[in-house]
Amino acid sequence: MGAARKTRGQQPRKGHTRTLARSLGSLDARVRLASRDTPPGDRLVVWWETEVEQRRKGAPSFALFVRLLMRYRVVPLDPSARDKPVAVIFRGVPQGRVRVLAVTDKQQNLLAALLGGHTGYWLGRSPLVDVGPRRLGPLDVVVAPNPSTRPKAPRRPRGPRRERCAGPRFELLIVDAPYVRGRVGNRTRRRLCAYLPPSYAERPERRYPVVYLFPGFGSTDLRYLSGPSHLGPIADQLTREVILVGVDSHTVTGSSYFVDSPQNGSWGRFVRDAVAHVDRSLRTIPLASARAVLGQSTGGFNAVSLALRFPDLFAALGASAPDGLDLEGWLSEIRGGTRYLRQPWLAWLRLEDALARPSYQQEGQMISYAMSWSPPSASGLRWPASLRTGRVDPVVWRRWLEHSPIRMLERSEILRGLRQILAGRIVIAVGRDDEFGLLPPARRFSQRLRELRVAHRFHAMPGRHGDADPRLRMELRFLADRLDPARLIGPPPALQLGLTPSGTPSPRWLAAIVARRGNRRPTPGDLVRHPLSAEQRAWLNELRAVLPLWRGRDRLAVERAYSGANVPALTLLVGNYGGDDGFTFGRAVIALDLSALIRTYGAVSGRSAAQLRRLLSHELAHLLTKARLARPRSETPLQRALRQIYYEGLGHYWSLGERWVDGRGRLTAQARKVLRELTPILVERLIALSGSPDSRRVELLLRGLANGPFRQKWGALPFALWLSVETQRSPLDLERWIRRGPAAVLALARRHLAPRQARRLPSR
Repeated sequence: MGAARKTRGQQPRKGHTRTLARSLGSLDARVRLASRDTPPGDRLVVWWETEVEQRRKGAPSFALFVRLLMRYRVVPLDPSARDKPVAVIFRGVPQGRVRVLAVTDKQQNLLAALLGGHTGYWLGRSPLVDVGPRRLGPLDVVVAPNPSTRPKAPRRPRGPRRERCAGPRFELLIVDAPYVRGRVGNRTRRRLCAYLPPSYAERPERRYPVVYLFPGFGSTDLRYLSGPSHLGPIADQLTREVILVGVDSHTVTGSSYFVDSPQNGSWGRFVRDAVAHVDRSLRTIPLASARAVLGQSTGGFNAVSLALRFPDLFAALGASAPDGLDLEGWLSEIRGGTRYLRQPWLAWLRLEDALARPSYQQEGQMISYAMSWSPPSASGLRWPASLRTGRVDPVVWRRWLEHSPIRMLERSEILRGLRQILAGRIVIAVGRDDEFGLLPPARRFSQRLRELRVAHRFHAMPGRHGDADPRLRMELRFLADRLDPARLIGPPPALQLGLTPSGTPSPRWLAAIVARRGNRRPTPGDLVRHPLSAEQRAWLNELRAVLPLWRGRDRLAVERAYSGANVPALTLLVGNYGGDDGFTFGRAVIALDLSALIRTYGAVSGRSAAQLRRLLSHELAHLLTKARLARPRSETPLQRALRQIYYEGLGHYWSLGERWVDGRGRLTAQARKVLRELTPILVERLIALSGSPDSRRVELLLRGLANGPFRQKWGALPFALWLSVETQRSPLDLERWIRRGPAAVLALARRHLAPRQARRLPSR
């Protein structure tokens, strides 16, 4: 029975093969130039379309797009031999009415021509002919200037070109970035066009979140800030005001993918410089929790890639029809146990290679990928597959896949940032009829996020690739609702010198150091003159220079972690005798002792500004913790220890420099070593304090918890380091640990101690 079915099943396939062979014909085309003008390009692109395909409106479907890619022929053009036609043979042409087309274009924007624009300055069409089973031809195609796209005669210049990023709500920013030149010679003065909220000019005391807009392939900073796709009117209607910043990602070869490469330049560095420049130039909230990335097509791919790679910069992500988020599944397939490029993309690769040789200094999707991702080559570009067979080159292919977003999800540092920062703040939308087949790879990326339990939104919406406006508007609303809202800037801290004109400590400074020492009154030595030395004046000047930056950046980060709480009338009291390098006094005073700063850090150096910023943030955290944490009337020794660890550890969290934590919140080798030394002490002390020690024993056990040498603080330092690991230096994630109060100490200890140590910890 089965054999009979198999025999019967073979016959239709053979018959189908014979029928298919009869249905396909071939035709010859003779392409020649019109003789009246000089063509702009040096290559012709020739293809054919059926009568039905010619009658389409707008961009082709994905299936037609694939078919057209397979038909392209690139032939050299000799302008001097006008009367000599170029012969092109097409095989496998279906029977029916067919027309041959040819284009040459100095911009060689073949993608637009393919999608129906026919933007070539020179265009040729043959008449419709009937293709039969026999070879047809020769068919004459005369390529002449295209009347619909003939370049207009240049006008007489009337002054400088009008700047479109201009007006009361616009701000044009320029970033000097010589490192993005690369071998291709990209422009080094990069544009950022900012669209400001309605209240920006009227409310100078406010700071605003930022949404960075990344355009599609070959576009500039104004793509979504002008014309019918202008997102500004949508931003004006949002309940939360945001600054929109358009990013110019255009390069010589089409588009940047914001990675560092010898060919295309150091674009990863540009991302950080651009964000820093925006924060310096505009009244932004300079925190990751107040920044989002949003893009369409290539810009959507860039938005996903940047959000995954820079969780310390961006905390929300919107992508519309992004380039294949699963590059491997989108571009390649397995045949006979070997990986090959899919036929459409191999055809696209061949097309761009033929058009770009030998310099590859022209726009192209695959060229842009290769300029950013392929290893460098002295002879030109290294493609990810053989142009002849389509078989992938394992070395180049591996480099390409390193930049595939779905592959990035396998990296632990990216997954950590994704779960802790981006989760719940991701939206991806793709048109159901996307011409480039981008819906399946986006769905696979979404499915992988679901498997990793990362909250996000995915939408398959009506429309094609270019129908981006509804998607971008929806995504902009989503992102604005998940960013920090616009907020008031606290008043600048009052800087008060704790010295009288004669050089003796002022009454307020004396009150501060007396309170710090726990004395009732000043000692005789407190009342003598202590004039400022040259080194102390240098530290005082450094503090004055640091204050504006600390106020506009670090202070906001600390206050964000405390749910936006602030100290309305913060005072910096600066003395030079009797105190610690930094301490708090009352509810709104940070006191700094210049003499102690010199003992701790030495003379002013290039590191002093960062040291002061960390110290000020440390003490501000103490003030905010005081306001939040009421001291109980009675507490056990263990509760007292946990409260002190919590209070001091939150301050130390902001004091940790690069010797302890790197830029991503990961512990250095020194930090890991100190943790191994301190955690056994912490466990033993907490166990001892959970018993019933006498008061003298309690004081001995608490010694060194938060005083003495920094690296020996057995309670505050481990808690601060654990917080850094948990939060990756994100104020959003620090906030939830702050809310837990002293109970956070034991909770973090159980998460980070070895299981044997964690089991020994006492309960509260």
